[in-house]
Amino acid sequence: MRLSLLRASAVAPLRGSYGRTLVAVAAIALGVALGVAIHLINRSAADEVSNAARRLFGQADLTVRGGSAGFDEQIYPRIARLRGVRIASPVVEVDARLSGGDERLSLIGIDPFRASQMQPAFASVPRADLGGAGEEGVYLSESASRNLGKKRGDTLRVQVGLQSEMFRVIDTLPASAFPQSLGILDIATAQWKLQRLGVLDRIDVQAVSGADVPRLRVAIAALLSPGMHVGTAQSQTDEALRFSRAYRSNLTALALVALFTGGFLVYATQSAAVMRRRRELALWHALGATR
Repeated sequence: MRLSLLRASAVAPLRGSYGRTLVAVAAIALGVALGVAIHLINRSAADEVSNAARRLFGQADLTVRGGSAGFDEQIYPRIARLRGVRIASPVVEVDARLSGGDERLSLIGIDPFRASQMQPAFASVPRADLGGAGEEGVYLSESASRNLGKKRGDTLRVQVGLQSEMFRVIDTLPASAFPQSLGILDIATAQWKLQRLGVLDRIDVQAVSGADVPRLRVAIAALLSPGMHVGTAQSQTDEALRFSRAYRSNLTALALVALFTGGFLVYATQSAAVMRRRRELALWHALGATR
């Protein structure tokens, strides 16, 4: 008898209005799916930022940075000679604008012999080609090559101040090692061509095995000029994640809007269904059915 009452009161109305039932189910599924999708996108974005930072910083224990204008390269040999430093890799980073358009490309100047010992990703860059590429050699990541439509042997023009500098594309870097859009060139070429003579943007430091990294950090900090700071690679990764926090917050807000919209649609659908069944519900109540 109870099963018959259940069929009559709950299942029968659903069978009698397939359209409304499907709309309610679709609204619930859409709201939940959007919430889960945004959550996965947030986590994926954070993971990508962390992975990109690890690829760039490699196995560095400490990273020295200055302001947006960089810092004097004379600090580099002083850090490299410190006791406990195994490798010190100088880096020049420039966000360059391409000539004849608004496209931008991140150019990274490295010492290939130092960087390949510290960053596993840079080991895929042939040392002889990069070191002997001359003043015009640049490697493009696969994404940069695809976005710019450049391949091996093509020329790449970059706007530097009021001048236009030309680089020759040596080859394309493997996508597995360099998923982000960037170009890699010899650090001397980067300093000369990009008007960064005598300036560095970053020094990655790897300590010798068993060294006291906190003590080494204090020793490096004692050599730095005002405006410079030394931090761990993890702190640099956390800083990159903080930069993407606004983007991830916007995604979370969109997820909440999607869930609210789906919930309102479900509520409106169910309220309309209850209003249509007022007489039926009143009859069940008169027969003794509980709320």
